[in-house]
Amino acid sequence: MAAAVGCDVGVRVATGLALVALVLAACGGGGSDGGGGPAFLSLPTERIVVGGVEMEAWIAGTAQAHADGLKDATAADLAPLPDGTPRAMLFVFADAVDVAFWMRDTEVALDLAYADGDGTIVAVHDLVPFDETAVPSPGPVRYALEARAGTLDAHGIVAGDGIVRAP
Repeated sequence: MAAAVGCDVGVRVATGLALVALVLAACGGGGSDGGGGPAFLSLPTERIVVGGVEMEAWIAGTAQAHADGLKDATAADLAPLPDGTPRAMLFVFADAVDVAFWMRDTEVALDLAYADGDGTIVAVHDLVPFDETAVPSPGPVRYALEARAGTLDAHGIVAGDGIVRAP
């Protein structure tokens, strides 16, 4: 399935609802992996398509997963999979909310994309390691996506592109 760009509004809304269902199913996971590694490594993963590019994303669907994010991630944790698939974290919020992200305890530079309720990316930002300056969403959003710095640019992913569940 291609990205939501160019699809009609009904398809985008259905896609947004599918993303919400995905997260609700995944919300039982999360938290520390008990092995001393970063907490995000124990989150469920799902294949998503961002601007036409398939990615494997950790699904952050709980308040604790939102708070932990990709802190303590290393470059190796965020390296593409052996088949070249980029890795990311998809933050899903129960309702559209104003949010702000910062890079406390995060040593790897990241791309950040905010998306609305139907999965349309509304803003893209570069995040600097350990920078605690808040990067606010441009308004209420349902999703935020973080990936290793340069991933979105390398794949031409910009505001207006969509985030959908992979087929």
